[in-house]
Amino acid sequence: IYGIIKAVGEIAPSRIGWDAHKFDIPFTLSPFKYRIANEPVSLTSAGQVETDGNVYSLPVYHLAGCAGDVVLTVNGVSLTITDAPQDVYIDTVSQTVYTITDGAKVNIMQTTAGRFWAMVLVPGTPENYVSWEGTVGSVEITKNERWV
Repeated sequence: IYGIIKAVGEIAPSRIGWDAHKFDIPFTLSPFKYRIANEPVSLTSAGQVETDGNVYSLPVYHLAGCAGDVVLTVNGVSLTITDAPQDVYIDTVSQTVYTITDGAKVNIMQTTAGRFWAMVLVPGTPENYVSWEGTVGSVEITKNERWV
């Protein structure tokens, strides 16, 4: 489990005695701890996803093998993607929807409708239900489980 550093303040070095130096490094951590082993879960059909942690998770969804219009629903929150590209990434942490073209993220939020930032995973089972409509080969979920 590790923390996410959100900001680093001014580093203020000072001398202790003749030879030693002291460095004060103020930093701000996110109030959460994250799991180190953040292995993705892959679904090829609708189903439930179990999460650990004691606070909701902000996952990244990877929709592979998409074609045409696609609707992803997580715990009753839906996102519609019009004319979806082959691979779609829904990142609830950075609150963006994108595809990867030539190694670069390309924002496709102009083709989406819905509150994708609310597609969180609640700790425990069987509370998290993921389903989709349209042509989607699989949905890979990197859960980003976290603890307070």
